[in-house]
Amino acid sequence: MDVISNSGDFTDMSEEFVYVLNGSATLTQVGGEPQTFYTGDFFVVPEGWDGNWTVEGNHLYRELIAVPAD
Repeated sequence: MDVISNSGDFTDMSEEFVYVLNGSATLTQVGGEPQTFYTGDFFVVPEGWDGNWTVEGNHLYRELIAVPAD
């Protein structure tokens, strides 16, 4: 079975608090270095973030996301 990579570019994201339940995600902010987060990691995507989000592994990536209430 081939490993599938899913990638997307995001512009002006809302603030998100992310907990990685399974797998890994690599985030690369425009003009920045890639940062990879693994199962058990928690990170914050700040409001207005622009960049690329890549996950690998045949749909093995799972996350829990919390966003601020308006």
